[in-house]
Amino acid sequence: MNHFDTCIIIAPNPAQAWIFRKLLDRRLESGLYPKEIDFRIYADPAEADAGSGGGTVLALAQLFKDLSIKNPLDYFQNNRVLILNAGGHSRNLPCYGPEGKLFIPLPVETSSIIPPVVLDIQLQLFLKYPWRQGEMLICPGNVIANFSLEHAVNNQNGICGFAVPVPYQKGSKHGVFQFDAYQQRVLDYFQKAPAEDLHNNTLLEGSEQAAVDMGIFSFSPEAAVSFIEFGETRYNGSFVKDGVQSGELGFDLYLDVLTSAIQSISFSQFEERLTGRSTLPSDLLKRLYELFHRHPLQGKIIPEADFIHLDSLSGLAKSLQKVSRRRLKAFYALCGGEIKVNSVGQSMMFNGIASSAYNLSQNSVVLENVRDCVIDAAMGNNICMGVADHSFQIEIPEDICIDERQVKSGCLRMVYGINDSFKICPSASDILYCGIPLTGWLEARKLKEEDIFSEDCYDLSSAKLFCEASTDEFLSGYWKIPDDPEWSTKFKNTKRFSIQEINDMDNAFDRETQRVNIRKQILKQLILRKGGWKEISAPDFNEIFSDSEGTAALQSFCDQTEDPLLKNYRHTLLQELLKETAEQITTPDIKFVNQTAVVPGEIGIRKDEMILSSAPVRMDLAGGWSDTPPYSLQHGGEVVNLAVTINEQLPVQVFCKRIDESCIRVHSLELGQSECITTFEDINSYAHPGSRFTLTKAALAMLGLTGKGIDSSLEQHLEGLGGGLELTSVCTIPKGSGMGTTAILGGVILAALNRFFNITVSPDKFYRQVLQLEQMTSTAGGWQNQIGGMVGGVKLIRSCSELQGIPTVQQLDSYFFDNENMKSCFTLYYSGIQRVAHNIVEEVVHEFNRKIPARLFTLDRIKQLARNMSEAVAERDIGAFAKCLNQAWIENKHIHPSVTNKELDTLLDRARPYILGAKPMGAGGGGFILFVSESTDQANKLRAFLDENPVNEQARIMDFGLNKDGLKLVVS
Repeated sequence: MNHFDTCIIIAPNPAQAWIFRKLLDRRLESGLYPKEIDFRIYADPAEADAGSGGGTVLALAQLFKDLSIKNPLDYFQNNRVLILNAGGHSRNLPCYGPEGKLFIPLPVETSSIIPPVVLDIQLQLFLKYPWRQGEMLICPGNVIANFSLEHAVNNQNGICGFAVPVPYQKGSKHGVFQFDAYQQRVLDYFQKAPAEDLHNNTLLEGSEQAAVDMGIFSFSPEAAVSFIEFGETRYNGSFVKDGVQSGELGFDLYLDVLTSAIQSISFSQFEERLTGRSTLPSDLLKRLYELFHRHPLQGKIIPEADFIHLDSLSGLAKSLQKVSRRRLKAFYALCGGEIKVNSVGQSMMFNGIASSAYNLSQNSVVLENVRDCVIDAAMGNNICMGVADHSFQIEIPEDICIDERQVKSGCLRMVYGINDSFKICPSASDILYCGIPLTGWLEARKLKEEDIFSEDCYDLSSAKLFCEASTDEFLSGYWKIPDDPEWSTKFKNTKRFSIQEINDMDNAFDRETQRVNIRKQILKQLILRKGGWKEISAPDFNEIFSDSEGTAALQSFCDQTEDPLLKNYRHTLLQELLKETAEQITTPDIKFVNQTAVVPGEIGIRKDEMILSSAPVRMDLAGGWSDTPPYSLQHGGEVVNLAVTINEQLPVQVFCKRIDESCIRVHSLELGQSECITTFEDINSYAHPGSRFTLTKAALAMLGLTGKGIDSSLEQHLEGLGGGLELTSVCTIPKGSGMGTTAILGGVILAALNRFFNITVSPDKFYRQVLQLEQMTSTAGGWQNQIGGMVGGVKLIRSCSELQGIPTVQQLDSYFFDNENMKSCFTLYYSGIQRVAHNIVEEVVHEFNRKIPARLFTLDRIKQLARNMSEAVAERDIGAFAKCLNQAWIENKHIHPSVTNKELDTLLDRARPYILGAKPMGAGGGGFILFVSESTDQANKLRAFLDENPVNEQARIMDFGLNKDGLKLVVS
């Protein structure tokens, strides 16, 4: 998942940019949108038409200013940028998206109280898109595109657009490619050309279809730089970008820029084609041509694609039905989504809730953002939005839209026709209103133009048509000749507003807040009816039940949940909601392996024999955290790590032997501690705070030495076996070093005890035993540590999304760590900063259970990095290896901020001149850091720097070697 780094949203003016920021901030603050993407909103000039090309120039110029970028080509070569042109005011969608189409709500199923919008569906595509390094994509904000990524273009240079084959007649409002007979090479490109020209020039071989562009275009780094260069072209004593900002200049991306990139046309042909269509003067057209003609226009035909335009009221219902039928997904949706779209035939309701049944015709009717609204008769192709607490006792005729707004002065209802004219027209007779010419509408109601227009500008959006507190009877006078002879008098004597004025009093953020409140009600009712509550995030859950209503029912619902993962999730949300009584809620256990019911019945070694169980430690290269339950149990995990010796020694060792005494003696050499276990109570104390040797005691308990099913004491039971045992452990690297020592020690102890008691288990069960051991001792880690140390080599470890899924191990190429020249580029440094992962893991596991989409996005990203790392290892690409290492560390910091600190960050920053990449080991940042340098010479400089500038007295360079054997068990 090489997702884009930056998403630029271009708003039509500063006022709309302010609204967009509020809508975006709501999503970021709720954890709906990921931290990994730098979302930026820039605005076109307030009173000028910059055009899609001019807007792109201004946005990139502002980005470079914000980031202090000095070298444009270097920036574009090392970043991925998505630009979304949100477009101007949606005049043709006055009720649905007056501030622009990017945040238009859609009939898409999710479990968020924030309604899904066009941006969510666009991001679903672009987050799966196979981005290459140094790619910039530009997409319009009024298009919903979805297609198989196997057809995605790999644009190495120039400009490349995506096209979909459709009847050529539909191309007259879009851009259309002319391909060669093999559909490989773009011969020409037509922007909004007449259908006849498209028929004569663009038909795909053997068909009546043409390749219509989706509006999505990919730019190579060099092509992207051309926008910067054009913006910095001198013009009238200043720069082009200044002319665009002032409103003096503007140009279109899809006309000016793409036409200039057609390789088959000369400048004179280019200039002739744009005469009367482009607003750029001739000298700037020539400069534009020179810059972009260097980057050939290419195209890629997508055989099957969802390509849905949201451009007018007349086509809105069909577009929304397509979205619903295709079951398009918001990028953050986990499964099916708990808030459903209510569909009846061709009619649909979403973001709506009602206390009484609807009586709708089977014709197309769209209800959105409605609450307790009843329509007795809607004749079809109707849109009803924003209506609250109202029952229409009137018949709403075909093609009529009712748009209710809640503003400070009260409730305003607007009425207009689906096919009305929302553009500026030459005269009133050219305007269509409620399905008829406006002059005829006025005449039938004994009104004059001056009654609704304050100036000679024939724009339906500026007509003062809409009254406060309109009754049903009065409202019906808009679409039929009024029965009330006083209708016209009431109309003229009532304070009225235009669409523009109402939109100025209202805004998309406030309307979305209405939708949020409705969706909270939907989810609340759903959960209290014991439906749903599978995907809702903790912040949303807290908002929904902030009034504490139904908490007893929630507790009962949670207690009755049988699925352990689902119960764990519900418990987490309930515990957070009920903070004052949280201690009364029992945390459910997740069992990865059943504790044995068979009590050890024999000793498997002679009295003079000793078991030596030892293992390497592991270095986590990428994927760590994706192996940690509950994420790994629900989504599967992927990790790349390697088993290593430190200073040519296996760092984790356990010695186990028989003793004559009927007890269990345990020693830790590095801690200088010992304990004699004589009772089952001593063994079961592993769960008590402050208990020592918890790993050994928990392992003994797992093997059945708990006292259950045993009629004698521990001493008597051991005496019956022929004696006790003595177990001595030593770890030659510090605790909290980030090398997985705790889990590996647990595995080494368990392996020794299994051998001591002559117990045989399969490898997969052994891995799950160690995982269960960690849960029993509250270290709550994942499976990568024990497998990392138990299995040697460089490996990609995967697990499926099952409660007791078996991880699979794939050995990878060991070239980086076998070849002396390559191995010399790696440096393992012990920083002396000991960071125990326990509290961090506990907090992160809690966050997993809160199901915040941004957190899950990071985990998906971490999992993808393991795949990227395995590819880098397979291809022996040290640069890609280092890049994955760097990114893995960045993602770890997204997971939990305390994995790092100022001391560690300073060390990494100071080492940057000598390295390609670095990553501190382990969940908690750890004491060990793996550095990778470009060459042996650079690595030697790094080592000299580290020796001369130790972080503390404990800091030192450590020798490490690849271990290919893993767990070693010897009886001697």
